[in-house]
Amino acid sequence: MTTRRIMVICEMHGHTLLRRRLTMLLLVALPLALYLSGHGYVRIEFGGLGLAWAIATVSLFTLQAGRTIDPFLALSGYRPFELLLGRLILLEGVGAALAVLFWVIMSLGEDPPRPATLLVALLVTAGIAVPMGIAIAALVPRELEGVLVLIGIVAVAMVMENNSVLHPLYGSREILNTAALAERDAGIGAATLHALGVASSLWAVSLVAWMTRVRLHLRPPSVAPKPAVASGSPVTTD
Repeated sequence: MTTRRIMVICEMHGHTLLRRRLTMLLLVALPLALYLSGHGYVRIEFGGLGLAWAIATVSLFTLQAGRTIDPFLALSGYRPFELLLGRLILLEGVGAALAVLFWVIMSLGEDPPRPATLLVALLVTAGIAVPMGIAIAALVPRELEGVLVLIGIVAVAMVMENNSVLHPLYGSREILNTAALAERDAGIGAATLHALGVASSLWAVSLVAWMTRVRLHLRPPSVAPKPAVASGSPVTTD
């Protein structure tokens, strides 16, 4: 049954994350460090982008860890989309919990003019970060290259003065800035639609890339044909 298989994948990776206490600590510590390194309204933006980086990195490593086990799960009847969807549900749940935690921290530390908008911004950020990390893991062959790609994406978002719709975190930045600045227009509809579009596109890319990768792993190796021996000819051995 598809639902049961998806929940098995969630439970399996959930136990793995819970056992890695240092990983869970870094999930909070790294975005918190970026948040504290900023000043004024920039602290909220830095904290949100740091949260995106942390969640995307965990998503990347979670999927990379499945490169060796997923072909065996597929042989036992699991479909590639079930393997991806199970991880997506688990990581989105973790991301939502972290978003609520950082909303409490930022609300107490900054007293933002629009706390409800800040909560939406952090949830949207987590929602984009998970498929972004999964997509990079599905497209990039090794962890180091994937982490470097993530660092580049988040670093560009932090140093850009003018937000660009071409950046995957455009919607997240727009809502974060709207939550932090009282003088900004409170409309967040377009930014939310942009974020949903980016997340959906990244999920589609992840699904296609991972299905192709799992199928390639399952392809049986080619066996070279044995040389034919002519009937009646002697066979000699050294």
